[in-house]
Amino acid sequence: MPERKNDLPVEDLAKAERLLAEIGKTERAIESINLTLNAAVEQLKGVAAIKSHLYQEKLDLLLRQLFEFAEKNRKALTHDKKVVKICSGEFGWRLSGRSVEIPKTKERAVIKSFQKLKLSKYLQVTYKIAKGAILKDPKQALAVDGVTIAQHEIFFAKPSTLKTAITRRVEYFKKRLKKNAK
Repeated sequence: MPERKNDLPVEDLAKAERLLAEIGKTERAIESINLTLNAAVEQLKGVAAIKSHLYQEKLDLLLRQLFEFAEKNRKALTHDKKVVKICSGEFGWRLSGRSVEIPKTKERAVIKSFQKLKLSKYLQVTYKIAKGAILKDPKQALAVDGVTIAQHEIFFAKPSTLKTAITRRVEYFKKRLKKNAK
């Protein structure tokens, strides 16, 4: 576990130098912990997938065997009903809910056909706010209630031992400073 040091103020560049090096060391420790965690999770996923696959194969075989028996003896088992109830449970036949099936390869052609035949009731349009367009031309968009453009000051620290900088919004630190001052 990392040790917590006193929150002494940084008063010179030498102390800032040591702090930046410590930030790099701390970030590498976090990355190492996360890498170890991710590796363990991936290993467990692999083991679980193998075990689950074996049970899935067994389940498929058992279902197929039950279906073959049930299908062969359907009339005798159901007496014009759809469900067979036995001590260990029940099995039977039922219809799924209705659904529209359009192969991905034909989706565009179907859309064009609906448009050509003026069957727009079978089409839906989805809207999404184009934030990039707002940033390029904000004048009209800013007149709409709820639209604002924000820009935040970011503090960053990039130790020479890291490839990327660690960043936080300045407001994050200012809130903490206010809390500590109370």
